[in-house]
Amino acid sequence: MEKKVEFITSDTKKPASKDKTLTRLIDILAKLTNDERYDAKELSTEYGVGVRSIQKDIKERLGYFFPIEKDSCGKYKFMDGTTLSKSYLNPDEMMLISLALSQFKDVSDFNKITDSTLKKLLNPATFNPYYIKQEDIEDIDIDSTLVESLELAIKEQKHIKIIGIRGDIVVEPYKIVAYDGIWYLVAKDEVDQKTKTFMLSRISHIQLLPNRYKVAQQKIQKLLDNTHSAWFQEGQCYKVTVKVYPNIAH
Repeated sequence: MEKKVEFITSDTKKPASKDKTLTRLIDILAKLTNDERYDAKELSTEYGVGVRSIQKDIKERLGYFFPIEKDSCGKYKFMDGTTLSKSYLNPDEMMLISLALSQFKDVSDFNKITDSTLKKLLNPATFNPYYIKQEDIEDIDIDSTLVESLELAIKEQKHIKIIGIRGDIVVEPYKIVAYDGIWYLVAKDEVDQKTKTFMLSRISHIQLLPNRYKVAQQKIQKLLDNTHSAWFQEGQCYKVTVKVYPNIAH
């Protein structure tokens, strides 16, 4: 029978009790172990901290010790085979630590000791022959006016005018996509009718236009499925023949 990992705080009804860095990290690990999937915005709401704090938790703290990735819906999950059972502490001991930490609400410099404590807490008990290097993903402020406007335009299939360093461009926005750790807007340029990528960091702001476009989501998904980087031509694939010497063909 599977045992669900649970962590207890002194008062589970008060979000403030979770607003301690180490307690929050342990709680997030418990969710990942139980395959409970949340995105940064959902975790931000639950723990009463900013989205950037959650992104830092995943990327700079937990990411050093556990291979964490996003699923197709953008929610955090452990890579297959990863579990808290690889810690020196078993789930019951982790729960006890969580309970004890919740009592220290006024300890000075609490955040400064977080990293050193976490290293001892999460140090793998057995040698692991595998090393997985996490992709360093650029931070994105999903609560910003720009990103929220892009999300609205994509959902309602509205044309937008991009105000950026390349001048004003009217496009059909399709998706916000991360390629090689950098966030892009995938959209069709109304001038040459080509689907392109636009770096979010280079977009100053956008203007939603009243006119709408029509495109099947299946078409957009197929285009994205056929791309592997920000540099592509209409999401097309090409057949490549590679010739190899017989002695190394295997």
